[in-house]
Amino acid sequence: MIEAPYEEALMVKKTEELLIIRKLIEQADVAWGEGDEAKATFYSQQAHTRALALFVHSSKQFTKDLEESIR
Repeated sequence: MIEAPYEEALMVKKTEELLIIRKLIEQADVAWGEGDEAKATFYSQQAHTRALALFVHSSKQFTKDLEESIR
């Protein structure tokens, strides 16, 4: 089983990453509103890449936790 301090640290890391993703999305919206399609695309791609990485990491962690709970 995973220790509580590790779970807390992981949750803090995920929360920080979500805040970064949100900021990138906001920057993309501002750039789009200013008509800067290149900058909007850049920020949007950064947000999507980080979101996908977070999802993949969470999915792997979920699978690992599930396998440990079955044992």
